[in-house]
Amino acid sequence: MKIPKLQRIKIIFDIMNDCQYHSGKEIVKKVNDKLSSNYCKSCIEKDMDFMRMNLDADDEWVSSSKGVKFENPIDFFERLKLWLL
Repeated sequence: MKIPKLQRIKIIFDIMNDCQYHSGKEIVKKVNDKLSSNYCKSCIEKDMDFMRMNLDADDEWVSSSKGVKFENPIDFFERLKLWLL
């Protein structure tokens, strides 16, 4: 995994750890603002899929017409460490 992807995923975890619904557009905007870059929606969606499948975020993932959120906060570094082992 490359560093920019890891940075984006960490920011997405930070955004979703407030356990409030966030739309896809809102997440893309916040990631781009934080990194002063311009990542497309599909790139962020791929990062979110990676989170769900590889970092076991699917356990806490809630999706609705309002957007997506975590049911409970998730420790990003703990999930990353488990994935690397």
